[in-house]
Amino acid sequence: MKKEDFLLQNEQASGKYCQAQLEQLSEPLIDDISRGTFSVPGGYNLYLEAMDKFEQSYNLVPRKGVKANEVLQTFLQSQAATKESILQADQALSAEEKALAAVNAKNQKAEKELELLRQKQKEEQEKMEAQDKSFQENLVQLKEKIRKGKENRLTEQKRMLEHKQKIQEELLVEGFEKESEEMGKEINQLKEEIEETENIWPSIFTELFYMAATLMLEQSLVP
Repeated sequence: MKKEDFLLQNEQASGKYCQAQLEQLSEPLIDDISRGTFSVPGGYNLYLEAMDKFEQSYNLVPRKGVKANEVLQTFLQSQAATKESILQADQALSAEEKALAAVNAKNQKAEKELELLRQKQKEEQEKMEAQDKSFQENLVQLKEKIRKGKENRLTEQKRMLEHKQKIQEELLVEGFEKESEEMGKEINQLKEEIEETENIWPSIFTELFYMAATLMLEQSLVP
């Protein structure tokens, strides 16, 4: 056999062997491309890692012969269009992901601000309810205090009225008409005071109620 024929046969055998090994080793890579494994944000880097792993596996194959590099370069060139397509898709997905992340961040900020607003409104509501409760309790206490004060005053006035009426009767019996008449004036004055005490209660309570309500309103408007 001539040397030229031997070299040609050797090249053909090397090419055939290398092509078979390459097809076997590249099958997982081709399958991943077909399944869209790299069509995700960051997919280009995943593709480069897969290609690097494939090349390392190919380079470790023994007895590849003279056609080893040529077969590999042919395959790499055939992948140029796929590589560029994955890069463009990755860039588009990355830009979309960044835009989505910005939208999500904006939404999260809005939700946080809304939650803070709700919390503030809740605190204000609880504050108003506490003030209203305190106001009602104070109003009840004030009403009771005024009622007792009125009762005590009326009791004292009526006791004094009975005492003056008794003295007036005694003066009249004993013939002191002038003194009895003067005592009668004091009795009439005291009766007017008793009537005033009985009638002043509603007006005092109403006035105090409006004063307290006004104070509560002013406090609620303080920031």
